[in-house]
Amino acid sequence: RDIIIFKGLEPSLRWFHFAKTMLDLCQSAGVKKVFILGSMYDNVLHTDSIISALASTQDLLNELKAKKITSVNYKGPSAIHSTLLMEAGKRGLDCINLWCHCPYYLQGTVHFGLLAHLASIISTWGGFALDTQELEATWKEIGKQIHGIIEKNPELQAMINDLRKAKMKGSFDPTKKHEKVIHLEDFLRPK
Repeated sequence: RDIIIFKGLEPSLRWFHFAKTMLDLCQSAGVKKVFILGSMYDNVLHTDSIISALASTQDLLNELKAKKITSVNYKGPSAIHSTLLMEAGKRGLDCINLWCHCPYYLQGTVHFGLLAHLASIISTWGGFALDTQELEATWKEIGKQIHGIIEKNPELQAMINDLRKAKMKGSFDPTKKHEKVIHLEDFLRPK
């Protein structure tokens, strides 16, 4: 299978023009499925691999549910992803928005575990193979560093324990994040 990948910044203006141009290009290339990828900081643990999604058709939404991928529960300003999804649906293109939920306390750290999970989902739906072993091995090593940092920092332990308790109660609430964000790179620097 052929794969076309676009990477870029979200446009600030003319979203419908951007969506039209992108989808015209996709249709002229014979694209059958459009995947729109994004991420957000959220009240999740670094040990979680949470990916949520939206889709252009009910059939795709049903497939998402069958694969245990939840619908996006986002409250905030709109983004180009919504415009692309809506316009793709109007054209009869299968379109799936996939969102990786990154722990807010890991800002500045690449979550290779989430990338491996995302690659697995895309390759399954796209009908092609992706080797994620390097991503998984890298995340395993970073995970060890993260656990070491957490063990040495009571404030970080308390934040993560609060998240863990909220998760057990089923009460993750993105509006109740801790105000302080801990950048792990601050703890990796020699003192």
